[in-house]
Amino acid sequence: FAHLYFPHTVKVKNDLKNVDVKLQTEITQKLLHDNVSCIAEASFIKDDLFCAVDLLLKDQDSYSIYEVKASTSIKSHLDEYCADVAFQKYVLEKCGLKINKCYILHLNPDYVRHGDIDIHQLLIPHSLNHDSVFDSQVDLVAGNLDDLRRTANMEDVEYGPACSSSCDFLDYCHRDLEKPNVVYINGVTKKKAHEYIANNIITFMDLRRAGITFPHPRKQAQIDAYLNNTPTIYNPTLIKDFLKTVKYPLYHLDFETMNEAIPPFDNTKPYEQIPFQYSLHIEMSPGGELKH
Repeated sequence: FAHLYFPHTVKVKNDLKNVDVKLQTEITQKLLHDNVSCIAEASFIKDDLFCAVDLLLKDQDSYSIYEVKASTSIKSHLDEYCADVAFQKYVLEKCGLKINKCYILHLNPDYVRHGDIDIHQLLIPHSLNHDSVFDSQVDLVAGNLDDLRRTANMEDVEYGPACSSSCDFLDYCHRDLEKPNVVYINGVTKKKAHEYIANNIITFMDLRRAGITFPHPRKQAQIDAYLNNTPTIYNPTLIKDFLKTVKYPLYHLDFETMNEAIPPFDNTKPYEQIPFQYSLHIEMSPGGELKH
């Protein structure tokens, strides 16, 4: 849908899952030479750097970058998004292009579909021009690339507090540690986990041997359940007390929902939870036959 945002947009590739760096950069150069007004997946390579721009808009003798994000709000991810666009701007300028403006094109949380999708209401641009967060990320690109190159050339894995549970390489970088280990304790900061590792406290058993316990019941329950080979802690008294409050008939309802980025039906918004099927069993008395 983003490719429809600007008229006469030409796509470099139709299959977004596969990357052919050489072919994509060759097609991009041809489209630039032909003065195409907007290029989708415009691809550039400079030395060991490669990027593909979601939408590259021509503006007389310069260009504007539009990075498309499937998010209704960019506030919580602004640093990440700005770093993404800053890298693209860096590569394109290294390739000799003049970049005039940069934008994040994201979903409009207030858009309500009526009839065909209105692309200019579904997606709204957030300008990064004169944005202090973006400017700081632009200044960091060169140094970040140096750090990335050093990391890529490391022969040995180094653990550090920068590790987070959302990192795609968490399992890879901790592959030589026995599992389960302190990195995977629910709610423990990675900084604290790596303090344990530095002191050779790695496994759940190491924690027990060291006499380390957690005041938070959820953390301790995870460790105890594994070491004692017991199920998750539960309270049968509370369950029985709750069941005493139940009045018949009982209705056992199960339902499924979907939340599409692009509203599939009239009167729906991006990511609105839409129920599409349900199952209901009615229990008239305790232990009675269920009516579906």
